[in-house]
Parts: sequence; C-alpha cells; structure tokens
Amino acid sequence: MCRVMSRIPQSSSQRHLPHRISQPPAHPHEPELSQVDLPSEEVERLVADVMRYMLFKNHQQHGVPVRREELVQIITKTYKTRNLSNHVIQRAQEKFRDIFGFEMRELIRSRQTKNTKNPQSSQGAAPDVKCYILKSILPEDLQKRYVITKDSSKTSSLTLLIVSVISLCGEKVPEETLWSHLGRLGVKPDAEHPVFGEMKQFIDSLIKQRYIVKEKVSGPNGDAFVYDLAEKTLDQPVKAKLDAFIAKMVKKDDFTVDTPMVS
Repeated sequence: MCRVMSRIPQSSSQRHLPHRISQPPAHPHEPELSQVDLPSEEVERLVADVMRYMLFKNHQQHGVPVRREELVQIITKTYKTRNLSNHVIQRAQEKFRDIFGFEMRELIRSRQTKNTKNPQSSQGAAPDVKCYILKSILPEDLQKRYVITKDSSKTSSLTLLIVSVISLCGEKVPEETLWSHLGRLGVKPDAEHPVFGEMKQFIDSLIKQRYIVKEKVSGPNGDAFVYDLAEKTLDQPVKAKLDAFIAKMVKKDDFTVDTPMVS
C-alpha cells in the first residue's frame, strides 16, 4: 500500500484530468496550494497520510465513519498552518475519486447531549460533527460483478429491511416495536440467526456504521430506548433508494407486513 501511495502524482494539475469522474468538490472555495505556505511535496505527503488512514480505518471497521477531527489531528500534529486541513482533506477526496474509484463522502452528524427529559432546552444542542466514509463510485453493474458478494448482499437486504421499518414508523420507533416487527419475520433478539448470527450484535454494527441511532428517552413509565435513522441513511443518495424501495413495496398488491424478506 505504501508503494502505491508513494506513486501518487504531486502536481496539482491532476485536478484537471480529462477522464476524471465528474463530482462536485466538497469544498469548492478552498484556498489554492500557494496559500497554505508549505512546499507541495510536504502537502502531498500529508494527503497520502490522510488517505492511508482512511483506507486503514475502512479495512479495520468497514463502513464505520471516520470523524473529521481524527484526520485534522494527523495534519496539525506537525503543522498549524491556517486552512491546511481543509486543503489536504479536499485533495484526498479528489485523489480517492481519480485513483481508487472511491468517493470520500462527508456526512454531518448532529450531536446532542444526554438531556432527554427536556429536549426543547437550549442546553441540548451541541456543534455538529463532520465525518467521512469511503463509497465506491463504480457503476452499479460493475459493482454487482466485482464488488458485491452473496454474503454482503444478504447483509444489505436485512439492513434495508430494518431502516425501512424505522422509516415507516415515522423515523423513530421504540425498541420493542422494532423487535416485534422483525420477530414476525423470524428475526429475534435472543436467538442465533443461521445467516446473520447474533441479532443484537448486528443491530450494534448498524449503530456503529451510523445507519441507525439508539437513544434513551425518559417517560412517565421510566426510561426506554428508541431507534431513529442516522446520517448515513439520511444521506441523500441512500435516502432516495430507501424511499424508492418503500414506494415499490407498498404499491404491490401482494405485499403485507408478513411477507418474508429475509431468509
């Protein structure tokens, strides 16, 4: 991997490659290289460090977003140059598209405090958190041929089912309600599924990947847990596919809640 990274061209002209996949830059108004006050070779080394970190984290915990502050720490541990982090991350996004066929997509996560008794309180607000995921930008037919496996397809199907249930329940569903719906399909929290294994662990993996979020709420009967859609599901391309899937299912005359969607 280090040998591959060392071959990354250092010229900023790579941003104008004629065969580059057309994608809008994440930060279209970032400063040019001359404004970050560092040699281009050193900037490219930082770009390679950020890309290596993203690849390593994606391999270590596939699908789990990487917080922007983790990437900033890589850059600022040596240099405190103004705007350097923005420039380096933007260059990393461009090179992921041009060289690896990945989109280093930025997601914004709303961070809230644990004060759920009074959600209207201004103290419940906190700064949003930016994070990044790596998404293949290969055409769908090529992904089906070379990327998607039988196991990953099954996992994606169950993920789609779970987020669909939450979406149909108003994008927030009590824990017992979610398990009640899944139980009608033979998926139970305390039983080992022959394909997906321990279901509580599967749900936990969806939380880590930020498809869903689990929140603790206080009510007249004590504390309870609810599930909501997280930023990866609410990201526009994923949300569009989710809405299209739900619309397709509810229009089918033979579709009911009891229709098995998971084997």
